[in-house]
Amino acid sequence: MEHDQRVKTVNFIASDSGLRVMAEELKIEGRSELLHQIIGTSALKIQVQSNADIGANVASGSYPSDAMVVIPCSVGTLARIANGIASHLIERAADVTLKERARWCYACAKPAQ
Repeated sequence: MEHDQRVKTVNFIASDSGLRVMAEELKIEGRSELLHQIIGTSALKIQVQSNADIGANVASGSYPSDAMVVIPCSVGTLARIANGIASHLIERAADVTLKERARWCYACAKPAQ
């Protein structure tokens, strides 16, 4: 991704629950610098954003964005997005993405059997 000229920036936003699940499933100690621990290096094109920062750049329609991907997307997050309840940055960024008619994709986790 670092050498792909088509990719300028990837904004990484994770909920507290998402960070906890990632850390536990990947057997990573703590959530500090989790992204760096996952990819093993610094990624210059990845901008980590706090889900609590409702005023972040991606919350604005004037911020250039080609697409948004929510992976995994919990049913609760999907319900908040579908009903316009934007109490966190993930939902607000999805609202803006849908309003601007940019590409949007979500992937709900497969239920355990």
